[in-house]
Amino acid sequence: MIREIKKILIANRGEIAVRIIRTCQKLGLDTVAVYSEADRGAPHTLLADEAFCLGGVAARDSYLKIEAVLAITKECQADAIHPGYGFLAENPEFAEAVAKAGLVFIGPTPESMRLLGHKDQARQVAVKAGVPVVPGYDGKDQSLAVLRKEAESLGFPLLIKARAGGGGKGIRRVANIEAFNEAVEGAKREALAFFSDDRLILEKLVVNPRHVEVQLLGDSFGNVIHLFERDCSLQRRHQKVIEEAPATWISGTLREKILNAAILIAKASKLSNASTAEFLAAPEGQAEQFYFLEVNCRIQVEHPVTEMVTGVDLIEWQIRVARGEPLSINQANIHCHGVAIEARLYAEDPSRGFIPRTGTITRLNFPSPEHPQSLRIDHALALGQTITSHYDPMLAKIIVWGENREVALRRLRSALLKVELQGCGHNRDFLVRLTEDQGFNSNKISISYLDRELDRLVANPPLSAEARALSVAIFLFLRADYLTGQFSALSKLDPFEKLPQEKFSLTLPRGSGSNVSFDVSEPGDSKGRSSSVSTGHLIELTATKGVIASATVEVDGREVALLVAERNLASGAIKSVEVRGALKQVQFTPMEGDRTRVARAIVNIEGREYQVSENLAGIAGDSAAKAGVTSIKAPLPGRLLAHKTTIGAVIKIGTVVALIESMKMEHSLIAPVGGKVKALFGKAGDSVKEGQELVVIE
Repeated sequence: MIREIKKILIANRGEIAVRIIRTCQKLGLDTVAVYSEADRGAPHTLLADEAFCLGGVAARDSYLKIEAVLAITKECQADAIHPGYGFLAENPEFAEAVAKAGLVFIGPTPESMRLLGHKDQARQVAVKAGVPVVPGYDGKDQSLAVLRKEAESLGFPLLIKARAGGGGKGIRRVANIEAFNEAVEGAKREALAFFSDDRLILEKLVVNPRHVEVQLLGDSFGNVIHLFERDCSLQRRHQKVIEEAPATWISGTLREKILNAAILIAKASKLSNASTAEFLAAPEGQAEQFYFLEVNCRIQVEHPVTEMVTGVDLIEWQIRVARGEPLSINQANIHCHGVAIEARLYAEDPSRGFIPRTGTITRLNFPSPEHPQSLRIDHALALGQTITSHYDPMLAKIIVWGENREVALRRLRSALLKVELQGCGHNRDFLVRLTEDQGFNSNKISISYLDRELDRLVANPPLSAEARALSVAIFLFLRADYLTGQFSALSKLDPFEKLPQEKFSLTLPRGSGSNVSFDVSEPGDSKGRSSSVSTGHLIELTATKGVIASATVEVDGREVALLVAERNLASGAIKSVEVRGALKQVQFTPMEGDRTRVARAIVNIEGREYQVSENLAGIAGDSAAKAGVTSIKAPLPGRLLAHKTTIGAVIKIGTVVALIESMKMEHSLIAPVGGKVKALFGKAGDSVKEGQELVVIE
C-alpha cells in the first residue's frame, strides 16, 4: 500500500537537514525543521517551510527528546519524519513511536535496528550468513574479570568497543593488559553518555586494514541492491576524514566477495530503506581477506560520493521506499562512473590532536559549483553563525567527481584552496596537505595511516623569505587601510586624523621611523614553527578620502610597493593587490587590536593563510608561569567530566589529571610535568571555557 506523504519533519540539524530539505523541495514536499536554542535562526531553519524549537542547548534537551519531536510533528500536521544521521536516527524506540503515532518513519525498520544496531548481535548475523568476522568477545558477562580474561586470551593489541551506537564513540585501542582497566572505564563512560548502554565487545586488532563499506538500498518487498563500495580509510579518532567511491585499489575478486557479503547480511536481517555494511579489508599481509565490521541502519555522512558515481538520489529513494514503493531499479541498472571524493571540513586543530574549536564565523565563502556534476558543497553555515561545543564539529563536506582518481584529487585540492572560512579554527589546510601527500595520492594507506604519519602531515614547512616578507608587507598595508576605514571619523584616537587626505607619510605608532619585528606562522601552528621577520614598517601611503590606494613598505631592508587592484565596494575590503606587477588575491581578518592598532591578523594570500603577529616589547608573561608551578588549562570549551587526581597527590609526567567533553568527544588533560597537585578548580558537570585553569601542579 502506498502511503501519501506531503509534509516531512526533519529531526536533525546542520548540513544533513539542509541536504534532506533540498531533495524534498525537488519532490515538491513541504518541510518542517526543528532546532535547539543554540540553533535558533540557523540556515536549516530558514530553508524549511516551517521551524519549531525543541528545547534547550544540549542535545539531550532538544534533538534527543522523542516526545518533543512527536508533539511538533502533530502540531504541524506532518506525515513523516526523516531522522538524518546521528541523534535519533538508529533508535528503534523512536522509530516505533513514530509508527505508533500513525506517521511514516523514513529509514530501516525498528526490527532491523535492534538486530544490527548492537555490534554483538550484528556479528552473530554475519556469522550465520557465512560472512567472516574479526576474532573477539561479544558475550553477555560484562564483569571486569571476564573482560580481562577474554582480552588476555585474544592477545594484544585489541579494540574495546561499545556494542551500541557508532561514530567512533566508546572505542579504545589497548596495547597491553596494564592499560586495560582504564580503557574499559573510559569506553563504558562514553558509551553510557552517548548510547545509554555501557556494554562492550572486544575485538582483536586487525593490522593496517582498509575500511570499505557498501551502500545498500532495500524495499519492503524483500528487494535489496548495492550501490557499490566506498573507501573510508583516512580516519582520525575513529572518525572518517576523506571518503571516496569506488575503492579504486580493490581487486575484482575481493570487490565481488565484499558486495556479496553485504547483500547476504541485508537479506538475513530483512533490511529495507538505506543502510551501510562496513568491512575491514586487505589487512597487512592478507590482500584478499576481509572481515565484517558493522551495519549502520541510516543514511551515512559520506553518501554523496555514492550519489556522484551512480547518479542515484539516496534521500529520494529513502522517501519513496518509506511510502511503500518497490524498487524500480535493479542491480543491473546500477553502474559506477568515474571517481568521487569527499573531504570533511571540521572545526578542529589537527596540530593539537584534532581537538575541536569554537568561534563565530567572520568570513565565509565556498567555491561556486559551476559544474554540479563535478563539484558539490554540503553545508549549513552562515556569516555570523557561532560554532559551539554542543554538537559534532563537522562544518561542511566538499565533494568532487573526476573521470579517474587523479582528476578527482586535483579538483578536490583546487576546491579546498578556494574555501574561505574564518572565525573558528578548522582543518582546511590539513585537508589540502592530504591531497598533496604522496602516500594518499598513490593510494597506499590504511585506517592507521593518519596515526602513523600525523606529525609529518601537520608539520608546516618553513616559510620562505618571500612569503614572510610579503605577509608582513600586506599586513602593514591592509592594517592601515582597515584602521583608516574603521576609524577615520573618530576623534583624537584616530592615528590618521591630522594627516592630509591626498598623500601622506606614516610610520608605525611605536615611534617615528622605528622598525618593528614580526612573527609569521600558519594558523593553528601550535608547535613553535613560526618564522621571525626582523623588521618592517610603512614608508608611505597614498589615500583619497580616507581610502588607501597604494603604499610603500619596507621589510627586512627591502622596499615593496603595493597597489590596490580590486576592492569590494559593498564592504570596502581589498580583494586583490598588485605587487611587483603581479596580482595577488588577498583577505585580511584582524584578530587582536584596538582603535589605534591591529597587532595580530590573518592574511590570506592566494588561498594560503598566514598569521602575522607584531612583537610588542614589554608584554608581561603569564602570572601563573612562576618557577616550579605549572597550570593546566582547558584547551577548548566544554563540560568537565571529572578530575582524575586529588589535591596533594604526587603524580608523574603523562598522568591523566582531568577529562573534558566537547563536541561529542572526550578529551584527556595530561600532566606535562611531574609533581604535587596543588589545586583543582571546578567540579564534574561544570561548563568550562577555553583557557580556564583546572589543575595546578607544584
